[in-house]
Amino acid sequence: GIDTDMFRPLRVAKQPNEIIYVSNSEDRNKGAPYLLQALRYLRDSTDYRLTFVDRPREQLRLAPRLLRRYGLSTRVRFTGRLTTPQLVRHYCRAQMSACPSLYEGFGLPAAEAMACGLPVVATTGGALPEVVEDGVTGILVPPADAHALAEAMDTFMRDAQLRRRMGQAGRQRILEKFNWRKAALQTEAVYQQVCEPSPAPASEP
Repeated sequence: GIDTDMFRPLRVAKQPNEIIYVSNSEDRNKGAPYLLQALRYLRDSTDYRLTFVDRPREQLRLAPRLLRRYGLSTRVRFTGRLTTPQLVRHYCRAQMSACPSLYEGFGLPAAEAMACGLPVVATTGGALPEVVEDGVTGILVPPADAHALAEAMDTFMRDAQLRRRMGQAGRQRILEKFNWRKAALQTEAVYQQVCEPSPAPASEP
C-alpha cells in the first residue's frame, strides 16, 4: 500500500509541461528507451521537461546514451537518489507521471504519483491497469509503443482540466483501494483467517 499521509498533494508551483519518471532505467523492462523515444516525437511541438528520478547520471549508461543520440540532453534533469520528502515534492511539481514499463508486478511509482494528485501515462503491462484506471485516473497505452506514449503525454499537456480531473480521481482511487492502512487491515484479516483454529471434527457416536 501507499502511505497517503506522506504521498499527498502539496502546495508547490507546478512546472509547465513537466513529466516525472521514477524507476530503474537500466532495467529494460521499465521501458525508459520507449519514453525517451516518445520525447523525441514531442520535441518539435512542445516545450517540455523530464525529471528523471534514478541513480546519479554518472552511474547510468543507457539513458544518457539515448539522450545524446536523440539530441534531448537539455530537456532532461537527473535528480539522483532522493529522500521520500524530496520525491513527493518532485511529484507535486510535475504535471504528469510517465510509467512506460513493459511489465510491472504492481506499479509503485504510478500509485505514488496518483497519491500526490498526478495523472499518469502508463502501459497495459502487467498489473499497471489494476492501479491506473484508463480514462479515469490516467491514459493506458500498449507496452513498447513510443508513438502512443507521445500522444498520451501530448493529450495531457494540452488539457489542464483533464490533468486536474484525472489527478483528483487518482488520489481518490489510492485512498480507497491502495492506502497502507487499508492494506494492513486486509493483511491482518488474512492472517486471522489463516490462524483461526479449524473446528474440531464431530466425534463419532
